[in-house]
Amino acid sequence: MSSVFGQTGPEHRIWRDALTPIFEPPVTGGSTAVVSESVFQGLSSGLIPGTIEAMTVTLATAIGAIKAETIVAPHDPEIILSGAFAADLMSDVLAFAREGSLLITGLNTDQTIRTAAIKHLIAVVLIQGKEISPDMQEAAREEGIALYQTPLSKYETCGILVEAGLRPYRSQADLGRGR
Repeated sequence: MSSVFGQTGPEHRIWRDALTPIFEPPVTGGSTAVVSESVFQGLSSGLIPGTIEAMTVTLATAIGAIKAETIVAPHDPEIILSGAFAADLMSDVLAFAREGSLLITGLNTDQTIRTAAIKHLIAVVLIQGKEISPDMQEAAREEGIALYQTPLSKYETCGILVEAGLRPYRSQADLGRGR
C-alpha cells in the first residue's frame, strides 16, 4: 500500500480541506494516518466529490493569500486555477506543469514568461522579492501572463497556497511510482 505521507498502514484519512477531515482513522497508540494509493487515485481524479480536487481557488484568492504585489495585472483575477507548480528549471515546467496553473519560481527572466505562455499558465509568482526586469514585464504583457512578486520563499509560498485550498496535482504515472 502506498502512502501520501510516506508511511503505510491500514488507516485512511481523507481531508476535505486543510482543517476538516472527512474520514478519521481509529485512534491507536499515535499511529500516523495514511491514504492508500487507490483512495489517492480517487482523490486526484476527482472521483470522490467534495474532496481535495473538488476545491476551487481563484487567482485573486491565491494572490491575496500570499500577499503578492501585482506587477502585470491579470485579464481576469477571478479565473479558477487548475493547480500550482513550483520550479526554477523551465525544462521541468515544460515537462510537468498543467495548463491553467500558477507558476511559483525564483527565475526572473523573460524566458520564464515565454515558458509559461507555451504551457498556457495563468500567472507567474516570483519569490523572495527578486527584482523583475523590464524585459520580463514586457514579455508578460505581450503574452498575457499575469506577473506577481512576493517576498516569501518558495517553501512559504507553497505552504500558504496549500492552506488557502490550492492543491498540487499528480499524473497517473506519478501515482504508479508512489510519488
